[in-house]
Amino acid sequence: MGRKFFLFTVSFLSLLLIARDKANASHSMGVDLTYICLGNGNYAITISFYRDCSGISAPSSASVNIVSSCFPSQTLVLPQISFQEISALCPTAISTCQGGGQPGTEQYIYSDTVNLGPCSDWTFSWTECCRNAAITNLVNPSSQDIFIRATLDNTGPDCNSSPIFTTLPVPYICSGQPYNYNHGAIDADGDSLVYTLVNPLTGGGVAIGYQPGYSPTYPISTQSGVVNFSTTTGQMWITPNMTQIAVVTVLVQEYRNGVLIGSTMRDIQIIVLVCGNMQPQLNPPGIVNLNGGTFLDTNSVEVCVGSALTYNIVASDPDIGDIITMTSNANLALSGATFTAAGNNPVTGALSWTPGFNDLGFNIYTVTIQDNGCPVLGTQSYVFEINVITGTYAGPDVFLCDGDTAQLSVGGGTSFQWTPPINLSSDTIYNPLAYPATTTTYTVTSNLSGSCGNYDNVTVNVVPDFTLSTGPGLILCDGGSAQLNATATPPGNYTYQWSPSSSLNFDTVPNPLASPTVTTMY
Repeated sequence: MGRKFFLFTVSFLSLLLIARDKANASHSMGVDLTYICLGNGNYAITISFYRDCSGISAPSSASVNIVSSCFPSQTLVLPQISFQEISALCPTAISTCQGGGQPGTEQYIYSDTVNLGPCSDWTFSWTECCRNAAITNLVNPSSQDIFIRATLDNTGPDCNSSPIFTTLPVPYICSGQPYNYNHGAIDADGDSLVYTLVNPLTGGGVAIGYQPGYSPTYPISTQSGVVNFSTTTGQMWITPNMTQIAVVTVLVQEYRNGVLIGSTMRDIQIIVLVCGNMQPQLNPPGIVNLNGGTFLDTNSVEVCVGSALTYNIVASDPDIGDIITMTSNANLALSGATFTAAGNNPVTGALSWTPGFNDLGFNIYTVTIQDNGCPVLGTQSYVFEINVITGTYAGPDVFLCDGDTAQLSVGGGTSFQWTPPINLSSDTIYNPLAYPATTTTYTVTSNLSGSCGNYDNVTVNVVPDFTLSTGPGLILCDGGSAQLNATATPPGNYTYQWSPSSSLNFDTVPNPLASPTVTTMY
């Protein structure tokens, strides 16, 4: 791979020189505040703080202000629980975190728990000095703090956690090159998320003024004169037209059944450089080799509940010698999904997912690609959507022993007919009991209409009866061991579980070695 260098223009160097006198007050690059409901009114509050390593040290703790109209205000001091350097640099580049000259960033995590009574207007906030004097889109940035806020309505019967962000801020991007970014927000409760570009805040939650030409929805100067941003996915795609240091703030609101129940913010500082490294890109047309679904657009598909969905995503880098990695939060965002990547340039990602009824509606996940350009890595993140629509789905196949009963269940529709109707507790309900004497495939038909179909099959596999013998009892001397043996007849592919297991070398094999210290019945 040929060597690559980032070229800093005179104007950008001058910005850094201006900021030198303010270095001790310019370490706040970004922050987000999230909370997780632990049950019984307990919440884990977490702050993720991103420090510019050329500034002062990060705080050792974070004091979160908690206010509401229902209870007295309080301050929760979050201890620092972890930190790591996240500088997007190649292995040979030395960051400012390590005493070098390349841009360095550290992530600090602060977290603790608090008990909250029910109230509709809980607000959590945190502030830290100070922003970088070299910021180009804000008025008098060196006198502004960084401020973050989250809200919660916990008056409903269900527990609520805020969205969490799975994509790290990537603050160094390239002028004149297309850039895609997504925060990778995941809501564990399945709430609907709405994204909005908002005004960054300083201490007390006061809005900071913008330099002429900039606004909350146009925080970065671009070739097109607009910042493309999706309110439904949080995806941002731009081509910056000059070197700059811009603050971008996004508000994420979560709705449940149409009611606003919480929000959180993310504040990041994006630095635009003149680059000698070409950035990796998603290959057109986006999703390829689609099976089990239909296209909505190049990055979106529609799939029926219960259908096995697979497709590929390909990315490449114009710098032929570069190696690309591809990662995804699909395993977190899509229950039961798998995502794998193969190759290095190009690299191919493979998604596999079978959605259930809990996944109905739009499901969003992100894919991040990164090259190994030097000194600063090229990174892009993209959002993908999967719309799961209703179909008649009878669930996975069932296995039971002879004489046992299986609970069947079907969704998609309001009236049903099972065939064959034999050995069922009812052939017209959604959840009959099945007790066939031999393996039987049942077909259920519903009154559902639409592209997903109104019938499905489920096989109830009846396992032949068997006998299990373990042999006679054994007598051991103290400290001795004995080989146990379990034999199933007729022979077959059985699994085993011995108990108690504490004095066995293995408890899931047919012939474990037993070393009890007292007389024991296995």
